[in-house]
Amino acid sequence: MEIERQPTDRVMMVLAAVVVFSPVFAIVAANWTDGLEVLWLVALMGMVAGWLISLSRFRSLTAHLLSAVYGATWIGYLLAGPLPYSLWRDRILVLYGRLVAWIGLTFRGGTGRDSLLFILLLSMIVWWLGYSAIWNTVRYQRVWRAVLPSGIVLFVNLYYYPGSKLTVYLMAYLLCALLLVVRSYTVLQERRWEREGVGYNSDVRVDVLRSGLVLAVVTILLAWVAPTAASSGSAYDLWRRVGGPWQRVEDNFNRMFSTLRSQSFVQGNPFGRTLTLRGPRVLRDVPVLQIVALSDKRYYWRGVVFDRYTGGGWINTDDNSVQLDAWQEPKLPSFEAREEVTQTVTVLLPADTLIFAAPQPRRVSVGTRADANIRADGVTEMSQLITYRSLMKGATYQVVSSLSTADEESMRVSGTDYPAWVRDRYLQLPDSLPQSVRAQAQSIAGTLPTAYDKASAIEAWLRANITYDDQTPAPPQEEDGVAYVLSIRRGYCDYYASAMVVMLRSLGVPARVAVGYAQGVYDPINRVFLVKEKDAHSWVEVFFPKYGWVEFEPTASQPLIPRPLPMPQGTATPEPAPSDSGGVRPPPTREDREPEDAGFVGGGGAFRRPLGAWVWVLAAVVAFLAGLFAAILIFERRGLGGLSRTAQMYARLLRFAGWLRVRWSDSQTPLERGLAFASAVPDASQLILQVTDNYTCEQYSLTPPANEFSEKAWREMSPQLWLAGLRLRAEVFRRHFRQWRRSWEALTTRMNRQFE
Repeated sequence: MEIERQPTDRVMMVLAAVVVFSPVFAIVAANWTDGLEVLWLVALMGMVAGWLISLSRFRSLTAHLLSAVYGATWIGYLLAGPLPYSLWRDRILVLYGRLVAWIGLTFRGGTGRDSLLFILLLSMIVWWLGYSAIWNTVRYQRVWRAVLPSGIVLFVNLYYYPGSKLTVYLMAYLLCALLLVVRSYTVLQERRWEREGVGYNSDVRVDVLRSGLVLAVVTILLAWVAPTAASSGSAYDLWRRVGGPWQRVEDNFNRMFSTLRSQSFVQGNPFGRTLTLRGPRVLRDVPVLQIVALSDKRYYWRGVVFDRYTGGGWINTDDNSVQLDAWQEPKLPSFEAREEVTQTVTVLLPADTLIFAAPQPRRVSVGTRADANIRADGVTEMSQLITYRSLMKGATYQVVSSLSTADEESMRVSGTDYPAWVRDRYLQLPDSLPQSVRAQAQSIAGTLPTAYDKASAIEAWLRANITYDDQTPAPPQEEDGVAYVLSIRRGYCDYYASAMVVMLRSLGVPARVAVGYAQGVYDPINRVFLVKEKDAHSWVEVFFPKYGWVEFEPTASQPLIPRPLPMPQGTATPEPAPSDSGGVRPPPTREDREPEDAGFVGGGGAFRRPLGAWVWVLAAVVAFLAGLFAAILIFERRGLGGLSRTAQMYARLLRFAGWLRVRWSDSQTPLERGLAFASAVPDASQLILQVTDNYTCEQYSLTPPANEFSEKAWREMSPQLWLAGLRLRAEVFRRHFRQWRRSWEALTTRMNRQFE
């Protein structure tokens, strides 16, 4: 069976190339790691390979195998070339060894720290994008298979790197993808017409592409000003169905590529069930939460806590789920010296479903699912709260938390009688923990008498000896994250908190890592905390018998946590136990809280930012211009399908008679009519006479016109016809205006004389 070879359309090739390069340039601009510039060459060679193979006689399977071989060779050359070895054999073997080691480590649950493997993965994806786009465009005209893969890669990159920096690449992709669809349709129609022997104008490609350009621009502008998905409840409900599995994919990806620069996150919930000790991070100055509390005391807004340390990060191992209605409180552990604080939280970014609250949350004004550790006696220890219904921008909920008020002396004398469930979970350390970490902890606080003294000493040592640096590189392959930060003496909050928890556990003090946000900026007038993305933070919670979990702050860039003054003897009161009615607390009165459904999908508090007036003005102008352009095309071309090319040009010229105020009769010859039009539009007189001459030759001569009037010449003449009509109307307007002014002056003169 012969492979049908179609002639290559150069415009489609160019559009397909832009479609491929748009996500490539966006990935490079996002700067996830060093060395991404190699992707440009990979994409270029992938498209060249796709073009050459598509012109061959190879069948699809053989062609794809050849593409894989070419891609592996080219990518191997680009990635192995910079390696510091003289022989190519050594470079290839080293690259292969790093790949095998990375696969073995990550699939065993370890943390991948080789950025070259991320570049290798992207190179394979980019090669496939370039090859597939050109192959499907040239060989089979499968335009959707050419544009959709690049679009998926681009949108995934934009999802994790929000902001206007990459907007130009999105606009380029959308514009060229739409034009490629239009161009492909035109080419396919032309080929069908040729097979069926149907005559057509060869300039139809230019006309359709021009109309497609206008349509693409209008479509993009309308999509730009339309309501976004942030206000779409159905979109969030759909995302909710896949959010759980996708969160696990994200967690595994972060673990496998921990050296990537952590970029700003478009959602209000950048916290999953794992915390990987990664490389540099970038956080924006963008508001994410607005929280109303009763005082300006020091708060953390906790999202998740982690209990298991792996050497490369932390895992939340809670595998129990507790369904809670609004204001329902499960059976929680009871501790002394705690006070309940109510917070009203307003979401300022499109969020996932994670509840943020001051530690330790007890009940929420909305239905939630609690990931928890349930003890044998039925007591529940919650590690995170997930809402049933998707939150939108402007959503509001209330949380009641139980904050510790224990003073330093009370925690010193609390003892070390830790419950079994605390010892089993919060003293865990991996067997691979270097002895240097244990030795460092022993030298700092090993001889101190109480758990509180040990925690305070390690907290103070970390704040004094570790330099805060959010551009800290990721730990080298196979090196423990805490040992790494203790050796280089620099890091950010994830490293500070991890180091303190691991060292405390090595000394027999139960501790865990909590993540969420620092308190943000407090407005004392409105009693509101404004929390921004740059406030994303990790801290330490240490367990004390009788008093429960207490927060510590080892990060040098954050202020120390003030402790209450010692409590008078006998004033410590235990927390109220859950009620007999299944732990359900009566909700606050209507005056104390917002409606339960406010701000949720379909709720009355849904927030939508009004679009600026200039956006609607711009949309109206664009729509008017698009309508005007369509009207011009209809005016010039309607009803000309059965005429020859020369007759079409002549008929289109005659349609301007009314616009140009040209008078002609049926008795006039085409030349006489042409002279009338030429006198009305002197700038286009030669082109007008050429149209009439061609028409005269076609109608009254046995020989065809010497030079057929082209569509290009008409595009040169048409604007002059329209401008001549505009100038004519402007002159008429000026003449009428002068007449009106003279009449007005004569009238005012007569009135002045009468009054005199």
